[in-house]
Amino acid sequence: MSRRLPAVVVVAHDKPRHFHRLIAAIEPLPTFVHIDANTPPDVHAQMTAGLPDTVTLLPRLRAGWARYEVLEAELAGYRAALESTDAEHLILLTGADYPLANVSAIIEYFGKNAGRSFVEVDPVPRAAWGRNGGADRFWFRQWPWGKHRMVLPIPRRVPAGVERAGGSQSKVLCRAHAEYVLDLLDRRPDLWRYFRRCWTPDEVTIHSLLLSKALGGPDQVFESRDQALWFMDWGEDPTPSPHWLTTAHFPGIREARTRTDRPALFARKLSDESAELTDLIDSDLRTISIPTA
Repeated sequence: MSRRLPAVVVVAHDKPRHFHRLIAAIEPLPTFVHIDANTPPDVHAQMTAGLPDTVTLLPRLRAGWARYEVLEAELAGYRAALESTDAEHLILLTGADYPLANVSAIIEYFGKNAGRSFVEVDPVPRAAWGRNGGADRFWFRQWPWGKHRMVLPIPRRVPAGVERAGGSQSKVLCRAHAEYVLDLLDRRPDLWRYFRRCWTPDEVTIHSLLLSKALGGPDQVFESRDQALWFMDWGEDPTPSPHWLTTAHFPGIREARTRTDRPALFARKLSDESAELTDLIDSDLRTISIPTA
């Protein structure tokens, strides 16, 4: 079993108390942090104060809601991790995530899954994305303006070989798949120009490239939402983003963490007001081993 440490990429913008608790929970994993350039200076100062040596701060981009810079920050984290570590897996977290297992258990789990990525990759149309299944995310050039979706209503072609797909931003990439994505985008600037004007590029770009066998996409079994490594509450009806987690969610979190078939290793979303829930996770879940089928 490989004992190489996974690397962690964290894309964050606020909630400094929870952010520091997250960083402490994933030590000593090498961690690459992007903090939104829109974050106020006082909050940025709180978030960066006293960070351990395991943390590398990435150049800051204005990675606001639905902007392509969110994806740029993610890719920059992968690139830095690949260049400076021998990590076999790259774990993407937001500043609102939290691990449900201790670091030793996480290392052991991914050590048993070398060469395997854990990503939702659903072909478009996908039911969770409304009437046209998210196909409209690809049809036109789009960008956010404030909290509004701006669309240039001139149809455009999907680049040859691209299979449209989407899914959650949350993911764990194995080294080979992260290298494939970065290399492809480096060699094909036309793909980058195309995906940066899709809607929410961080939810469609990597997913589509991984699915696109004609572009060299890998043979890979990806995780569906009900088997993902994250616990999230999307409510009874599909919503644009998961609900904030409270102590009322703990029974469900515990059930997901202790199941033998694909246990949840992370949870989203927690905040500075989630200390009571985080205490429960630390005392009850992060002290136990990961079950095996």
